[in-house]
Amino acid sequence: VAFTARLKAHNAQWREWITDALQSNAIRVPPSQGNFVLALFQDTATAKSAFTALRSKGLLVREMHGYGIPEGLRISIGLGEHMRAVVDVLKDFGAPGGRD
Repeated sequence: VAFTARLKAHNAQWREWITDALQSNAIRVPPSQGNFVLALFQDTATAKSAFTALRSKGLLVREMHGYGIPEGLRISIGLGEHMRAVVDVLKDFGAPGGRD
């Protein structure tokens, strides 16, 4: 029970953190209650470039084109150091001049 409570608290903390960080970089993030967030980019090409950049750093996310969301990437909540690394890579992939 204690482990589950810690896990839920960790997920909630980092889900909120990464949502705020991505949105501050003009990447849309719909509300989430799970152990992941959906990052929505301005177009499919940008999502693909972001996916490739993350993968080149050993950061694994899931492309969402198979779910009809080609401009989206599913980012699972992980360790804090990994979440910070994801945001560091994605900071330049937001919509030009836009914030959500």
